[in-house]
Amino acid sequence: MNIKLGVGVLALLGGTLLGGVQLRQPYDAVADGAYKLPDGSVTSLIGVCRYDESEISCWDGKGTVDASLTQKVIAYYIQSNDQGIPVALHKKNRIIVFSKPGRQLTLQMSTLQENNYGMTALTPNDGDLTWAAVKSPRSATKTDVLLSIYGIPGPTPVVAPFVEGRKIHYDGKVIEMGGSRPSPLRNVSPYAWGMGSWNGNSPEKWWTYYLGVDPPTQSLSSLYATPLNRKGRPILFVDSKGNPVEKPKGATFVPPPIPPSGGAATFASPATMTPGIWNGSTVFLNTNVNPAAVGFLQISSSRQLRVLFRDVPLEPR
Repeated sequence: MNIKLGVGVLALLGGTLLGGVQLRQPYDAVADGAYKLPDGSVTSLIGVCRYDESEISCWDGKGTVDASLTQKVIAYYIQSNDQGIPVALHKKNRIIVFSKPGRQLTLQMSTLQENNYGMTALTPNDGDLTWAAVKSPRSATKTDVLLSIYGIPGPTPVVAPFVEGRKIHYDGKVIEMGGSRPSPLRNVSPYAWGMGSWNGNSPEKWWTYYLGVDPPTQSLSSLYATPLNRKGRPILFVDSKGNPVEKPKGATFVPPPIPPSGGAATFASPATMTPGIWNGSTVFLNTNVNPAAVGFLQISSSRQLRVLFRDVPLEPR
């Protein structure tokens, strides 16, 4: 059996995964093998795999040898010729495997770097599984894994007039509509609906909207705002000055790369508003929608949960 191993295509994660060391990052819940999310979906510790330059062998979350998991992981790497797994000398090289919840959420496992642990996200496209590689001290027999789950939907969205000083209650907080100002962000949209000739040198205008949050929060949540016009309808497209326009009939979708400049800068770009992070007392939202055209904002959010899985076995029974 020849399993490709290597480095260079993997992104190193920072955070917390440890064995016999006090967990330094906060967590929201402790799981015993599985965790049920608010929507009823479940993520579970499927198992752990040992690997070297030529072999992979796996066991389940209790330490029992799991031939089925071994075959599934081996099959993935045989079929994915461009994937590599980093091998560390004088370490226990392991893969920690979790099941994905039913909805489209992002899972991340994290590690305590200063304790000589390293974790690398492998993010396989293997249907219902996801995993990461960890390099543990050879003396370690088990470890604690902090699983971060992103994208959990917040409360039902609310609509608020986009009037400076107007306040609404959402997700246990008071959100105050702030002002706006031109943003230094400039972007010739790579996703434009062509309307005649498009001058790629004509930048769109962007603005920063401000929302106040009371009480201030350090929670790891994202806030989203959808701009609505004065009739309460979503603004879908804007021109280069940020004014709402209709998508023209028969318009051609222009994907990147940006076409050569020339002619009139006439195009309809999708209305875009970046997510804001609830971290402190102010949320910043960048958008290509002119605030003068906005009558309301539809506010929604997503949350992050950090779940601790204790005593993950690094050796089979």
